[in-house]
This record gives sequence, C-alpha cells and structure tokens, in this order.
Amino acid sequence: MLLAVLFFHFAEPIQPIIDQPATQQMEMLDLAKTAMAEKRWADAHELLNKAKKLDKKNPEVYLLLGDLQAALNKPSMAKSYYKKAEKLGVNIDAYLAKL
Repeated sequence: MLLAVLFFHFAEPIQPIIDQPATQQMEMLDLAKTAMAEKRWADAHELLNKAKKLDKKNPEVYLLLGDLQAALNKPSMAKSYYKKAEKLGVNIDAYLAKL
C-alpha cells in the first residue's frame, strides 16, 4: 500500500497528448491533407503555416507546402519548398516520382 502511495505521489502528471507540439503538428498535417484533397487551398495553406511554426525541421511540412504550390500552379514556389525538404534529408527525386 505504501508503495502505491509513493508511486502516485512522485509520478509525473499525465498531460493530454494534444498538448504536445508534435501531436498538434501531426493533427494539423492530417487536416491540411484533407483540405488539399477537397481543394480548400486557403485552409490547407493556413494549417501548413501553423504546422511549420510548431516545428521548422519537419520535412513533411515542406513537402506538403510544395505540393500545395504545385497544385496552385506556382512551380517556383513549389521548388523552393521541395529544396527545403531536401535539406532536411528527403530524397526529393524519389518523392516526386511517387506523385
């Protein structure tokens, strides 16, 4: 019984997962993908920019921003985002070949 009391006394409080920036970012990326599939470009752009603010080193954000710009027929902007993703370790040629 004493062990249980000590465990609960010293255990770290459990925080909701959604409060974690990585989880928030994953949720935003999923919502952005849905918005892009539904051709809600402004919503997708807003979500991706918010996700980028949470973690500027996540290459998936830059890949999706590149995809968004490509869908909006802005190839130079798409290329700049793809280059940022490539700097973060993504094989951009393999990624683009899958599209």
